[in-house]
Amino acid sequence: MKILGRIKTRFWVVLVLLVSQATAPGASPARALQPAGYTVYLPCILVYFSPFVETEPNGSDLLADGPILSGLPYFGANNSALDSDYWRFTASAAGPVHLEVVGLDSFGQVTLTRLGGAQVGYVGGPPYVINGTLPAPGDYVARVVSTAMMGNGVYTLTVTYP
Repeated sequence: MKILGRIKTRFWVVLVLLVSQATAPGASPARALQPAGYTVYLPCILVYFSPFVETEPNGSDLLADGPILSGLPYFGANNSALDSDYWRFTASAAGPVHLEVVGLDSFGQVTLTRLGGAQVGYVGGPPYVINGTLPAPGDYVARVVSTAMMGNGVYTLTVTYP
């Protein structure tokens, strides 16, 4: 049990270092020297431990990344010729929703649905913006579809909701 506690402590120390280095004004890549003498580049750790970067597999409602927080940017990438990424969030009340995807290729699609319910919004071309009304509090899923035209590009998803 002590070993697990040490691992958790080291993880949080690395995470704090990572966030402070990645968000500092004029931040440059930082390095952390490990006890065994290995060099770990903190921006690389960000990709694997950040809740703001998509994980695979996330190609269905059940595997959706999240929960995503209102108004914060999340990053996804095209991983195949036709890639569907699912992101989920929980709205605390009915009300207006604004969803925006930047960096998606011109043949992409974005949908917003209530989990197990009706579609709230859809957009099949740029600009990828959905302005709608969430009908009730609960869980919602945004689906971002990218194509081979995007290559290995990265998109940014931001959802603002109550």
